[in-house]
Amino acid sequence: MVLQRFTARAKRIIENAVDEARRRGEPVGPLHLLLALARDETSAAARALREAGVTPEAVAGHLVEPANGTALRKELPFDPEGKRVLERGARWAKELRHPYIGAEHVLLALLDDGAAAAADVWRALGVDVARLRERLLAQPPEPEERPGHKTQVSWVFWRSGSESRDWVVSVRLDAPTLTAVDALVRAGVAKSRSEAVFMLCRKGIEAHRELFDRLAEKMASVAELEEEMRRIFAGDGGET
Repeated sequence: MVLQRFTARAKRIIENAVDEARRRGEPVGPLHLLLALARDETSAAARALREAGVTPEAVAGHLVEPANGTALRKELPFDPEGKRVLERGARWAKELRHPYIGAEHVLLALLDDGAAAAADVWRALGVDVARLRERLLAQPPEPEERPGHKTQVSWVFWRSGSESRDWVVSVRLDAPTLTAVDALVRAGVAKSRSEAVFMLCRKGIEAHRELFDRLAEKMASVAELEEEMRRIFAGDGGET
């Protein structure tokens, strides 16, 4: 599988999984990917695993330790199930409309029913798969890490508390804006990054209320003209 759309972090995790499988003299499978994820210290997916009680030691316990003198082959293929995990990760990214494939997408794939080897780990550790999946889907996607690219994050605004936030809107943030968003969360002004973005949008609109009011009037006028045009052509029966 071509790894062009995988983030730098996800590629490192895959490379570590390959190294682990090579050390054991076996093809790369779901458990090698899960072990590499559990050992990662930077991704939100790894943090979610730790909070769910999934440790590197626990995952490693489900792998057979290599015998002394095991030959290390230079190139090891992925086994069929390992390949399917990466393919499902790509499908998760596509379904979520993310322009990259990150560690969270790989973990989502490992939580799918098709990853039988990983399912044994979830059962043994008593992991609530549905809850872990829900957490991954609720958290903001992580930035792209490809060299030479501006940091981009896709955000969603969810309904929260008594405020009406019925619409889901995706936006992209550059690094300075993301820093400002995180500052609001750290200061306790906002409970989450998505709430901080919502607050910044609201403040921006309030600061330019007169401009937005004039824009609303213009848009209403345009809407009236469009409705009049529809009535005219509807009454015309489509004839010219």
